[in-house]
Amino acid sequence: MSENIGSKIEQNSPVIKPEIKSTQGFEVVDNAIEKSALEKKLDKESAAKPELKEENSTPSSVSPTITDDYHKRREVQIDNYLSEGLSETFLAMSPAKQKIFKAEGELTARKINILLDAAKINVGKIISLIKHWLKFITNINRFFLDQEAKIKADKIIKIKNKL
Repeated sequence: MSENIGSKIEQNSPVIKPEIKSTQGFEVVDNAIEKSALEKKLDKESAAKPELKEENSTPSSVSPTITDDYHKRREVQIDNYLSEGLSETFLAMSPAKQKIFKAEGELTARKINILLDAAKINVGKIISLIKHWLKFITNINRFFLDQEAKIKADKIIKIKNKL
């Protein structure tokens, strides 16, 4: 019975066969030739462009990129927040200690700036960096040190949240 149904369908339904024209095959070949010619042209242009860039470009130290400028401005802001309220203490130090304290402060600002680039800010790490830097002040109260570190960290984190 299933044979009868299958044979009836074959007899009654017209078979549609797609006609393949011989020109279609040539178009594919022509497109392939055109693509390879375009690829060659693009390769030649891309090979020529680096030469132009080298002639017209300036060294990166002369013209900093936007992100470098942003990082520098943010680092200056961080340094300002770190040094806030410590001017009297800084002036009371000897010149040798002042140099060490200033260098450590700049290093701390750079490290915090790098930490602020992360998607998730590690506040504990920022506080520990600030505490380490503040320990260079002689005869500092431990509770004052903790409080100052937390206040400064809060201000620094606000920089990240603003932008």
